[in-house]
Amino acid sequence: MNEVKQIKLEAGTAYVGHMKVSVLDYPKGVEAKDEKGITFTRKRCEIDVEYSESDFAALKAKGLTTKEEALKFYKDWMYALIKQLLSFDWEVAEGMNEIENILLEKMDGYFAP
Repeated sequence: MNEVKQIKLEAGTAYVGHMKVSVLDYPKGVEAKDEKGITFTRKRCEIDVEYSESDFAALKAKGLTTKEEALKFYKDWMYALIKQLLSFDWEVAEGMNEIENILLEKMDGYFAP
């Protein structure tokens, strides 16, 4: 069975219609720290998460009406894309909350709570 690796997501600047998200992994493990207590990460890739009015219209056309449904779509999409880019199963060790909060804020006025 393949090991599920932990990654860190870092949201870049949240622009009007998109944000860059950096994908980092922990080559020495999440718990491994250097002599200064800093966890070593390395950047593996960067994805562009788009959330413009037309992106939300496309989600609505698919039948998504609530923020919860739209957020699940984004999370599933990010999981599949990052898995393809990194070629391994992963789970978030840190950073997803910040991305979720940005997306939820951008969804205001487009989706029901």
